[in-house]
Amino acid sequence: MIALILLLLSFYLLQKNKRILFIISCVSIAGIHRPTFLIFALSYFILFLISKNKLKNIINGVFIIVLSIPIYLDNFKELLLDYVQPLIQANIGAGTFVNFFQYQFLSLVYLPFALIGFIHLIKRRKFNILLISSFITSIIVYFQIIFFNRFIIHLDLFLIIFAGYGLLIVVQNKKLVGILITALLLISGLIIIINQSIISGPLIDEEELKIIESLQSVEENSFIMATSSYYSPWLLGYSKRRVIAPGLFDYNMWDVKKWNEFWNTTDTDRAVNILHDYEKPLYVFIGKNQLFRPVYESPCFEKIINTRHTYVYKLKC
Repeated sequence: MIALILLLLSFYLLQKNKRILFIISCVSIAGIHRPTFLIFALSYFILFLISKNKLKNIINGVFIIVLSIPIYLDNFKELLLDYVQPLIQANIGAGTFVNFFQYQFLSLVYLPFALIGFIHLIKRRKFNILLISSFITSIIVYFQIIFFNRFIIHLDLFLIIFAGYGLLIVVQNKKLVGILITALLLISGLIIIINQSIISGPLIDEEELKIIESLQSVEENSFIMATSSYYSPWLLGYSKRRVIAPGLFDYNMWDVKKWNEFWNTTDTDRAVNILHDYEKPLYVFIGKNQLFRPVYESPCFEKIINTRHTYVYKLKC
């Protein structure tokens, strides 16, 4: 969220020619969130290629690169070897976000106005960095390039901005139509908010939250495995222990194939052997809201928490 705010701020500072603040903002993005910095870097590079004042953009780019290098020195090997190699092999998932199929329906209400804004700028040949960023994120999401679901967040932000611009164009040209559309958007938005306020509730209940918080009492050097990504954020936030989760965080060493092998095995000995990839003490969390609920009745698994629907096992073998 902070990186997205800084990204929009950087676009604004670039437009206003506030070079020092622009560079500071860009370097801050590099230190806060790599995917957002990737979008900025690609957009700025394309802007450099099509802009007339290349010298100014080169100078800005050099300062941003030089000041960003210290941020990545400690994990230089990870960035250039362990991270780039999987990108080349195209073996990285989409990320745990709303998928593109769902997003297409969620964005239908404002997508027409966004297209109006796009077309208007293209006709006037105003290829600014916001427009370029929108094209880049559209390509990543549509062609499902690495972590594509993650970039739906960026794309959605850009589309909302262009939708506002497109709506303004409609209102200025046909005021009555604009008033009706605005009224419909406000009414539909109000209905959605009221409906969600009525039906929404916590994604986990108080009992499970207390169970997760109780894991703070296990060994300080222990790992907690979330056998479903559904519980990953709560385990990370409230167990205060190192969390292993499918496709998330720093301690996951398995690819999708290995996770499927772990999820689908009915052989407890095989499950134990698979878990030996991780250091001990290791605890396995199984919650009531996850679709997959493995239960291992074996001397190698000590059941330290056993409620009606939630279990925590400790790997002993």
